[in-house]
Order: sequence, then C-alpha cells, then structure tokens
Amino acid sequence: MQDLSLIVMAAGKGTRYGGLKQIDPVGPSDEAILDYSVYDAINAGFTKIIFVISTEIDEIFTSFMGGKLPDHVEVHYVHQDNPLLNSSTHEAPPRNKPWGTAHAIVAASAAINEPFAIVNGDDFYGKRSFHQISDYLRSYQKEICMVGFKLRNTLSDYGSVKRGVCLLGDKQTLEGIVEVEEITESGDTLMYQENAKFARPLYGQEIVSMNMWGMQPEIVSKILQQWNVFLEANRQSDTAEFYIPSAVNDIINATDAECHVLETPEKWFGVTYKEDRPQVARQIENLVKERVYPSNLWAN
Repeated sequence: MQDLSLIVMAAGKGTRYGGLKQIDPVGPSDEAILDYSVYDAINAGFTKIIFVISTEIDEIFTSFMGGKLPDHVEVHYVHQDNPLLNSSTHEAPPRNKPWGTAHAIVAASAAINEPFAIVNGDDFYGKRSFHQISDYLRSYQKEICMVGFKLRNTLSDYGSVKRGVCLLGDKQTLEGIVEVEEITESGDTLMYQENAKFARPLYGQEIVSMNMWGMQPEIVSKILQQWNVFLEANRQSDTAEFYIPSAVNDIINATDAECHVLETPEKWFGVTYKEDRPQVARQIENLVKERVYPSNLWAN
C-alpha cells in the first residue's frame, strides 16, 4: 500500500483563544482536536505525520504528542517560523505572524516524498473525510483534491462565521473559492454579507472549504515556485499571507492541473474562542458514547 503523509498545521499562537488551542484538551482522556485528526488519518492509512509548529511552542507541543503514536508511524516536527531548521532553502523573513497556510507546505517540503493531505490542527473533520481523501490520493485521478463540507454542517451556535464557498464546474472540479463573511442561520434561511464576487442566496447545501486539501508530491515544487513569487512581492509585509486557495488557483491557471472536490457527510466543528471549547467537548463526548471513538484514543 502506498505511503501517505498528513501535514497538521499547528503553529498558531491562539491569540484570540487565549492559549494554545491546538493542544487544549477536549476529549475524555485529555485528547486535543488534533489527536482525533491524527487518529482518523492513521486508521485511513496515513503512515507519516508532519506537525508544522513554531519554535516558541516546540517543547510543550512535542511533550504533548511524544510517545502517543504507533511505532509504525513516522513523525516529523517542522518549524514554520524558521524553515531553515527543516533543511529547506526557502527562507522566510522572521515576523510574529505566520506566513499563511500554503507556507506551511513550504516549511514541510523537505519531509514530503509521497502524496499528502494537509489540515488545520484545531478543526475536527471526521473519520469519513480522512478515508475519502486517503482513497482519492491513492487513486491519483487529479493532482489536487479538497474535502468540501456542506455549509450547514459548518455553522456555529455562537455567532457568525466566514466561509470559503466553492464554485464547482463539471465533474466536481474546483473553479474558485469565494470568501463570504458574517454567515448566520435564521430559521430555514442564512444571512450573510454580500460582496462583489458573491451575491447569490445561500441555502446551506453549498460546499465550503475548511482547509482539508490533498496533493500529489509533484505539486510541492509548484507551491515553492508560487512562494518565491509571493515572497518577492511581500518580503517587507507584516500581514500578507500565502494561502492554499490562492496558491492552488495560481497553479491551476498556470498549468493543466485540476482540483477535484470531495463532498463529505461529516459535520465540522472547531475552536476559535474559549467559549467554543465546552461545546466541542460535548460533541466529542457524544461521539465516544456512540462508539465512534474509544474513550482513550492512544491507550493501545
């Protein structure tokens, strides 16, 4: 069976959250959300886990994860704030704010030799999502894929959300992603902030991106090329970020690559603010009661 890598983006400082949300316990045996992603990925056949972290949280993060994973799984820790520590020649100038989700791939590039998926460390994607992306990566139908969620399965009970609504072409090909802000549920309808690129009604069945992407290894060189172009234009910026959707869009426009959108039935949830944590813990508790997960993920 072909090897697969999972990149877990966990370099954030949790400024809005007030702490390291990527390792904040939400499970019955003190598991964090990323524990469930890694567990699901391993069960779906992923054989290498690459954690993208910052040098600032290295000690506490590696202590949290150390010794958990099965011996057959290869584990790497790479530093997004200093890619040179990862034997990479693609230097990023130091700054307090991370350089973006696509830059996480740049930081991990030296460890990638096989098809890979990349996910946020503080988002719950569900086991079926990992099986879908694992099967697709092994089938090598298109160079890039993305797991898309139904919009209604990503809404929050605690306020408005911002979502990337996918524009789909024939055969579930991604044609673009439009950011729609301030989406809230009101009865059977959705309210949202219109913009020049998206002025159609939303009904909840739309497919949105929650940053769960899959790529063949040859895409890494194209991401690195895009990063060099981005860095040349934004080297002095304190805020500019190199995002996966824009990198994918540029690759598609510049080459014959395509991105296939996989629709998952799973319900997404995650933590942005401290107030989200109790609800996430309850959702995990329900999944344990339903025997979707054991009460201790890593006991065996």
